[in-house]
Amino acid sequence: NPQSSEILLEVGPGHTLSALVRQSGHDLTGRVIVSSLRRPSEQQPDLAFLLNTLGQLILAGVPIDWPAFYRDQRRQRLPLPTYPFEPQRYWIDPQPIAATTNAQPSLDKKPQLADWGYLPIWKQTPLPTPKIDAEPATWLIFAHADSLSAGLSERLEQAGHYVVTARAGRSFAQLGDRSYSLNPREPDQYEALIQALGDQPISKIVHAWSVTPDDVENLDRPGLGFYSLLFLAQALGKHAQNTPIELSVLTDSAHEIVGGDGKQPEQATVLGPVKVIPQEYSQISCRSVDLVLPTTERHKRQLFDQLVAELLAPPADTLVAYRGNQRWTQDFAPLPIEPSSTAPTRLRENGVYLITGGLGAIGLVLAEYLARTVRAKLVLVGRSDFPPRAAWPELIATADEHDATRRRIEQVQALEELGAEVLIASADVADPRQMQPVLDQTIERFGTIHGVIHAAGVPAGGMIQTKTAASAAGVLAPKVQGTQVLFKLLRDQPLDFIVLCSSISAVVGAFGQIDHCAANAFLDAWARHHAAHSDTPITAINWPAWQDVGQAANAAIPAELLAWRNEQLKQGIVAAEGAELFGRILDLDTPQVIVSPQDLSAVIEQNRTLNAATYLAALEAGQISTPSHPRPLLRTAYVAPRNEIEQTVAEIWQLLLGIEQIGIHDNFFELGGHSLLATQIVSRIRERLQVELSLRQLLETPTIADVALAIVQQQGAQAGDDLLAQMLMELEELSDDDARDLLDFEAPVAE
Repeated sequence: NPQSSEILLEVGPGHTLSALVRQSGHDLTGRVIVSSLRRPSEQQPDLAFLLNTLGQLILAGVPIDWPAFYRDQRRQRLPLPTYPFEPQRYWIDPQPIAATTNAQPSLDKKPQLADWGYLPIWKQTPLPTPKIDAEPATWLIFAHADSLSAGLSERLEQAGHYVVTARAGRSFAQLGDRSYSLNPREPDQYEALIQALGDQPISKIVHAWSVTPDDVENLDRPGLGFYSLLFLAQALGKHAQNTPIELSVLTDSAHEIVGGDGKQPEQATVLGPVKVIPQEYSQISCRSVDLVLPTTERHKRQLFDQLVAELLAPPADTLVAYRGNQRWTQDFAPLPIEPSSTAPTRLRENGVYLITGGLGAIGLVLAEYLARTVRAKLVLVGRSDFPPRAAWPELIATADEHDATRRRIEQVQALEELGAEVLIASADVADPRQMQPVLDQTIERFGTIHGVIHAAGVPAGGMIQTKTAASAAGVLAPKVQGTQVLFKLLRDQPLDFIVLCSSISAVVGAFGQIDHCAANAFLDAWARHHAAHSDTPITAINWPAWQDVGQAANAAIPAELLAWRNEQLKQGIVAAEGAELFGRILDLDTPQVIVSPQDLSAVIEQNRTLNAATYLAALEAGQISTPSHPRPLLRTAYVAPRNEIEQTVAEIWQLLLGIEQIGIHDNFFELGGHSLLATQIVSRIRERLQVELSLRQLLETPTIADVALAIVQQQGAQAGDDLLAQMLMELEELSDDDARDLLDFEAPVAE
């Protein structure tokens, strides 16, 4: 039949041929693949299956030999009309087979702003099926000395697993055969713990230090949560193992799910590590499990059953929560952000609005929107000192046109030309002693405050392995402590709205941004918590990258990533779009709005795969340019490699840094190196020289000579260990008589 598609009919038992064709990788559009017999697992009569196959062949245009089909069957006679049959064709043409349904959504920027909104939702999901027959594994559980820790350890040990517990204490110590204590704020003690576990690879880690009773006072919750996970990841990175690790992070009441249950939003900062660790360490997978501590024995037993089932199952979901006997997972639904012909109803003409980070790029965009829309009275709060008004004319006249202070002064003047009245204040939003005078000055001048926009933030950046507690604290402070300070100082002030400027990184993660993701995850959880417990409208806006302003556009990144960053920014939003979206979102009655110009599911999938590992793979494959150029002018003179090890290390550096010639005393960072390249260099050295060089060793001794020396020392230690192991093996193989002869042997004395 010329109208038929290409068809494969597999005759006989099994579906092997059909499966091979489907897995061949060829374009199967227009092809029909059917089998004559059902699978053993299919609950369907054989005749019904065969008739269904026949029907598919008919639809595909296959001519059927009906006499053969009805052979040995008795047919009934049917009288036909007496008028002649007109041979007009009424054949059903075969339908073209639809395109594959698993095609990825487009990452193109959607044309309508109304389609850029998404709403985080929680949906009930089935309890996971644990792998009961899983091989015994080594578990490391960070938990307190309570019934939760004891019960979980007992259940796992009963299942045949090797369980080691780590408790929070003042110093590192071994408490028992399988129990340790360590100070959560000391990074070196996490390394000591990993070293104490020996060569046995860790398969599963459960971090439950955040699960603490409400009545316990003076708890260092950040140290038990975010910082503990940061230091744990660094220790695992230093003592890298090739086998996979599943890290499950438990929290208590971090998320609003059923209403009134998200009592501890500060615990949501652990989502930064949960989402970023897998992006920077390919062998580690993470999930967050939020629960509510049980108050009865029955609920406690139920929670143990749920936790054991969850932890023994593969981590299919990143965010999981248990409430009662229900399991919940996070998802995202489209949220239309429709335009309005009038100003947002929550804005007042000449209203008083306080903007933290008000002199930053995004803060000024939103300030301009308020000035243009309602001629607002604006209080712009910035952390840095700002020159007094009397000095503005001279600064504008003498400073370069690209000077940052001059540009801010001109932007403030532009706000006033739009009809706004502007008060500029310098204060650290995380310090209540600095913020209280700002609020007092605002009330004294304007009489009230109608709304607050919290846009303060510090640019983040840096891989986990090189992150310090101090640098992370600087990123967390304005968003975490700053939010808490604002809400405490404004608790008696009736407000029309509060807007928290969050980031889409809290949703999708971003390698090199563990602290930034954590800080914004807190803003999201805080907004949802207070929306459930307060009458003041509050919204966290998860902004995407802004093309022309904001941290994404101005972030300092390696040169070879500039093209990639610029390509990503093309899909971001411009200032006019951000201002328009802000006005539309103000009228939405929802505590959190995610703004994504691209399909959010596609962005999540892209960020899941677009991580440090894929960056390094692209770098190695030449997909990211590292042009070879001459050795730059450095403070050190060129000294050529002196031995084989230095030569090998130099070749690795030259390839990855794109420099034709590198001396053994040249500094890695002066050559343009950064932590991502350092990760790849360490990996290459491990492959080429078979030594366990740590990333920290490279960063602390960033020259080829020092790295080569560390390698020689490492090889010497390994050789000594190998020799000792060989001697012990030979001793074990000796018979009792040979051992006695060896002990009785007297060495000759030299004369």
